[in-house]
Amino acid sequence: MVEQVTANNTTVFTVAYGNDADERTLSDIAYAANGQAYLGDEASIADIYEEMSLAFGGAVGVGR
Repeated sequence: MVEQVTANNTTVFTVAYGNDADERTLSDIAYAANGQAYLGDEASIADIYEEMSLAFGGAVGVGR
């Protein structure tokens, strides 16, 4: 999968959310695909999506 993503110049962002999230696998996927991995919780999730939207040039208005 990562090979297809990188071959198509795609960036992958991952968010590990919840106690059962596999942080290591999500991090490996994101970094292999020129992205960023985040560890999210209820308090930080809106900020994470805001930061991700800035990577694409604008705000998406998460939670609004």
